[in-house]
Amino acid sequence: MMRKKLICIALIVGIQLSVIFPFSIGIASGGEIIGQEKAGGYFYVVKKEISSFEWEIGYRNSHSIIKEDKNNKLDLEKFHKIVNEISRQRFKLLLSVLYLSILLSALLFVFKKKTKESKKGGVIFISGLLTITTYIILKTSIELYISCQEAKFLYLVLTQ
Repeated sequence: MMRKKLICIALIVGIQLSVIFPFSIGIASGGEIIGQEKAGGYFYVVKKEISSFEWEIGYRNSHSIIKEDKNNKLDLEKFHKIVNEISRQRFKLLLSVLYLSILLSALLFVFKKKTKESKKGGVIFISGLLTITTYIILKTSIELYISCQEAKFLYLVLTQ
C-alpha cells in the first residue's frame, strides 16, 4: 500500500516538474528547408536559397512568400520565435489541463477514503498541487493570448 502511494506521488511530482520547466521541441530539417513550424494557425517555412533565405509565412489559408533582407530580417526572426513560443505554450497548456484532471481524480479518490486522518493530509497536499496547476494554466493562457496577438501583429507587418 505504501509503495503505491510513493509511486503515485512520484508520478504527480514528475508531471508537475515537466510542466513547470519550459522546453522546446526541435524540428529536423532536410534538403532546402532549414526550419518550419505551425502553431495557433500561424506557420512559417524557411528555405535556404543560393545567397539568401526565403520565408513562407501564413495564417490559416493565407500565406506569403518573403525574401529575407536587412529591412525585414528582425521581424521575420521575431515571427519565427513567436510561432515556436505558441507551439510550446499550447503543449504546456495541454499538459497542465491533463495534470489538473489527474489531480482532481486523485482528490476524488482521497475523499472516498474511509479514514479521516489519511484524508486530511492527502487533501492538503493535493490542494496545494491544484493551486499551483491552476496558476500555471492561467499564466500560460494569458501568455498564449499575448503571443497570438504578437504573431498577428507581426504577420500583418510582414505582409503589408
